[in-house]
Amino acid sequence: DLHECTVTFRVPNPQQTFDILSERLARTDEDVVAWHRQLPDGRVLNLGVIHRTGNDFTVVANSPARLAELESQLRDVAPDAVERDRQAKHVSEEPDGREGRTIILENYFLDAAAADGADEAADRLSHDAEAIWLDTPGVIGELSPRDAASSSDPAVRAELCNTIDDSEAILLQTQRAGQPTTGLMNPHRLREALALH
Repeated sequence: DLHECTVTFRVPNPQQTFDILSERLARTDEDVVAWHRQLPDGRVLNLGVIHRTGNDFTVVANSPARLAELESQLRDVAPDAVERDRQAKHVSEEPDGREGRTIILENYFLDAAAADGADEAADRLSHDAEAIWLDTPGVIGELSPRDAASSSDPAVRAELCNTIDDSEAILLQTQRAGQPTTGLMNPHRLREALALH
């Protein structure tokens, strides 16, 4: 299931904390660092972000486990950080007209995504992306998604489900923003292909 998890801390030494986090994580904006995982096919999986606003550092992730990991990285750098606010909510799977949410972005576009926008071509790109992704080793630990789906390890299967949830979040946000979804993977087809329903 998709979640939106945030926790905000008041940090005594914000600049020093942010500088150290920038060395450990990927700095993606003036006041944002992100926790990235490089995939073998060149895509970058964004597992969560930390936003700085003055002395406040807000950790954002789409699963409680990822939030806990990022939170521990912040506390490691700033042990005196004081928690001010914490929220975790289940996010609807369907775009139902509610206010769009900030979501962790992952680049699911292929290089060939500069398609002509025709539905058939866009659908073909999505199918191609899914076919490649399903058998790409190293997506879940050292496993391909197909291997992870047949794993008896519940942690492996949970990470696979989280990764597909990420792709769904990207698709929904892109649709809500009115942007083209050419080359984006279809999470429902992925779950069907991996028998995760």
